[in-house]
Amino acid sequence: MAYRNRTVTIDGIEYKFDENGVATKVQFEAALAIDVSSHQGLIDWKQVADSGVKYAIIRALSWSKAENKQVLDSYFIYNVKNAKANGIKVGAYIYTYAYNDADIIQEVTTFDAAAKQLAKEGYTFDLPVFVDQEYPPMLEAVPSKAERTRLLRTEMVMLDQKGYYPGMYMGAYWAQAYVDTEQLLQEGYDFWVAEYNSTNRWDGRCVLWQYTSTGRVPGIQGNVDMNYLYKDYTGIIDGSDNTGGNPGQIKYSVYDTNAGTVRTDTVENLVAAIVNNEVGSGLELTGLDRATHMAAVSILPQCGHPFGGLEVQRGICRCEGGDRSGGGLLSGL
Repeated sequence: MAYRNRTVTIDGIEYKFDENGVATKVQFEAALAIDVSSHQGLIDWKQVADSGVKYAIIRALSWSKAENKQVLDSYFIYNVKNAKANGIKVGAYIYTYAYNDADIIQEVTTFDAAAKQLAKEGYTFDLPVFVDQEYPPMLEAVPSKAERTRLLRTEMVMLDQKGYYPGMYMGAYWAQAYVDTEQLLQEGYDFWVAEYNSTNRWDGRCVLWQYTSTGRVPGIQGNVDMNYLYKDYTGIIDGSDNTGGNPGQIKYSVYDTNAGTVRTDTVENLVAAIVNNEVGSGLELTGLDRATHMAAVSILPQCGHPFGGLEVQRGICRCEGGDRSGGGLLSGL
């Protein structure tokens, strides 16, 4: 059955379909999120949850002068376990000090080991793992904007290959002046921006807006960063799917405008079906990182999501623009 010009609830999630049976708007009210680190000290997560906070992004790593490398934030494990235990959905961020690929490997490997141990104990992520690039000495150590962009992309790709849903965090000016953020957005990476103004210049293009660093929340001593979360990751990241497992096994739901049904499958299988519809059989996509999936984007130029050109919103995949036969890109699934 095709859904057209109506709002439909699928698996408890509300979708709005246009006259062509394509989900054009998904209802999700901006939600309050905090981000924390060892700077906040010992947090009473029950008080935080009781205050109404439902989302938290937790710093995973911090720099050790003694070891001259990134190590686990001293409160990372505690914060993840206790936030989750009190019903708060969590993500993580890596404040990167990486000047080269070797540094990136060290950061991701350290994070991955801790995240896998958490997963074994039943603690998984519900939000992305963000790479936080804002370390001022990087501007001198890595003077090239192109190289800073490459380093940021490389760390996100490595996180993706480890099975995490990656994203990027930057201040608004850093994103404008020091990184090719436009290119990374075109590649489909989720963007969390810090902009301490009444308006957000990246409005509509970021998934999170950190609007102040001087918020106050019961259960936390002193100031805490406050954010608006604009994207609902339900159906995109379901906790167990963002724990360092096989990213190719994460499933998404897309609406087949020909068959009039919602199809749920892995990214690889959905991409293969779309490509087969566009150019016929014989083209195999085997890679799981964005570099490989961008090959599908070149074949399906009207789509904008990193996963082979799929735009996924709360489990609905939507592509705008026509294919060579004049139909929607999803029409041949």
